Amino acid sequence: MAQREAENGVRQFDAILARIDDALRQGHAPLRVRPSFVMELNRLAIEGISDYAGVFRPHAIGITNSKHRPPPAREVPRLVEELCDYIERNWEKTAIHLAAYVLWRINWTPRRTPSLTTKHRR
Repeated sequence: MAQREAENGVRQFDAILARIDDALRQGHAPLRVRPSFVMELNRLAIEGISDYAGVFRPHAIGITNSKHRPPPAREVPRLVEELCDYIERNWEKTAIHLAAYVLWRINWTPRRTPSLTTKHRR
């Protein structure tokens, strides 16, 4: 499983670099981050690990030993779109600011069900 996670991480990183290269070549600034790209990165990250690679989770989930209740599944597409809109509206903020926001929002709004790896690590 760890091997697959590492391979997927490299594929995801390569996809991000390719998207940045394309945007720079075409003179796009800011880089457009849309829900479809977020879900493509999700697919690359968990393909072969979860049945829900690249799709929004179809049902409610809980997080063991946490007071946080993830939003209902029906709200996840809208929340991911809001994340993308925030990036676009705040493109002039620092990279650290945007990275911190994205990390917080993605962790706060789980888009998928827990992977097999997550279950095995509990």
